[in-house]
Amino acid sequence: MPLSVIVTVTDVSETQTTMIQARPAPAEFHGFDGTEASFSMAFRLLYAPLVRYACMQQKDQDEAEDIVQQLFVKLWQQRQQIQPENLRSYLYRSVYHECINRARHSEIKATYMKHNARALQEGHQNSAENTEKKELELRVNQAIEELPEQCGKVFKLSRHHHFTYAEIATILDISIKTVENHMGKALSLMRSKLADYLIGLIICFILLHHNL
Repeated sequence: MPLSVIVTVTDVSETQTTMIQARPAPAEFHGFDGTEASFSMAFRLLYAPLVRYACMQQKDQDEAEDIVQQLFVKLWQQRQQIQPENLRSYLYRSVYHECINRARHSEIKATYMKHNARALQEGHQNSAENTEKKELELRVNQAIEELPEQCGKVFKLSRHHHFTYAEIATILDISIKTVENHMGKALSLMRSKLADYLIGLIICFILLHHNL
């Protein structure tokens, strides 16, 4: 494309656009034979109306100008293949379809970004929950190890190995009542050791799910 035509396509000033808008395309202008002269006339007469039409579809002046400029660049680059009988109809139809395509692309992009944001949020939430779970397990195990020896044995046999109180009494050679006393004491000590942490964990859980 000659340099003068490229400048005209890509660098239309506001003043030039106003001048073009005041000069509507004549009804008899239909043909395009691929020459520089016919291209220049098409651009001079149709650029501004096409931008206005695209802006009605896109609601964005810059986007509208980009659509029309890209259309004229394509028209010149493929001038030997694109020679419609009615150029005005062809250009308006092309602008319409490009506006539709861009609107669909924007909608798909917005949906994709929304999905990614949700997935990222869920990933952070799952990561936080896994961290809290590991921290709780660590605190519970630490509290168990700090129990008095016999309490610790009874608690581990009950909670880790799932023995009944009667079975624990037989294993440790103590009465079932003594097993019950040790379990009660173990649970009381563990509640006391984990109280502050569990309260904080509950508060964090409430705040986290309140903000979702």
